[in-house]
Amino acid sequence: MATMNVSLPGDMVEFVEHEVSQGGYGSSSEVIREVLRLLRREKAQQAEKLAILRREISIGVEAADAGRGGQRLMPISYAAVPGRAQIRRSSLDHQYWERATDQRMPL
Repeated sequence: MATMNVSLPGDMVEFVEHEVSQGGYGSSSEVIREVLRLLRREKAQQAEKLAILRREISIGVEAADAGRGGQRLMPISYAAVPGRAQIRRSSLDHQYWERATDQRMPL
């Protein structure tokens, strides 16, 4: 296993030392490895949520462009800025949004 030296502020050093002293970890390196695993998992979850939102937006834009829509789509008006859509939030169909983001993951 490779070795890396990391500088931490005092409060983080105290946290790491506390975790080791409580017996949950055998060394400060174990604490840092666990933190990095959690960070990696969190970033993967964020990427997955973003992909879901992009997919749902794409589906909605394609449907709007094809003339399909009605209550279940967010009304989109293309602004003066090319390639960017402005979504009127007050018109958002909340049931659709809840279904589309049914992963129950906080944004």
